[in-house]
Amino acid sequence: MRPILFVVGDTPVYAYGAFLGLAFFTAALSLVVELRHRQQPAWIVWPALATAMVAGVVGARVASLLEGDDGLNHLGGFFLAAPLVVVVVRALGAVSTATLVDAAAPGLCFALAVARLGCHVAGDGDYGVPTTLPWGMAYPDGLVPTLERVHPTPLYEAAVATVLGIVVWRLGRRRPVADGVPFAVFLVGSGLARFLVEFIRRNDPVALGLTQAQILSLILVVVGGAWLLQRARRSR
Repeated sequence: MRPILFVVGDTPVYAYGAFLGLAFFTAALSLVVELRHRQQPAWIVWPALATAMVAGVVGARVASLLEGDDGLNHLGGFFLAAPLVVVVVRALGAVSTATLVDAAAPGLCFALAVARLGCHVAGDGDYGVPTTLPWGMAYPDGLVPTLERVHPTPLYEAAVATVLGIVVWRLGRRRPVADGVPFAVFLVGSGLARFLVEFIRRNDPVALGLTQAQILSLILVVVGGAWLLQRARRSR
């Protein structure tokens, strides 16, 4: 593990910070591509990105502190950043909400994959419980070191997020597909993935035997599922 990737002068460049920046860039680049494919103005990416970066980090930090952790909780960042980005873009009168979220869905998946790779490289404690499975890993040099072989849950999440991103991207390129369906599939898929992986992570339950992340994930699944049901009824 390399919590510090390299040093510029006397300034260390931390792995997670570098990967987080790359994650935002990935989301922005994907959104540009998807908006242009839909013949929509790509300039809205920049105010959307600025809003997402500020609100995402603040939301992730607050959620993490409420969980009793000292890191960043991406679900908290999403819950704060997503509605604020929609509000900002709608205020600019550039694109519809459904078009925006559908165009953003693949990039959100790929950005999550990149961020989780940053967690893995940094060894920041997002790994899982001990395991005897052959792919279990130790993080002796991580920010939160462990000599035990544990589930490399950041890699699990990165793999699932990549596959989900491809699925959502292909779905968004299909015609006809109802507006909002790709984003709803993203909500359900990412919510289910995080809910399940929490069973082998080290987070403590906060209510009903569920962790904070599982509760937030269930909200994503319910919202996405309700959206899909609504679209299915409209198509009848």
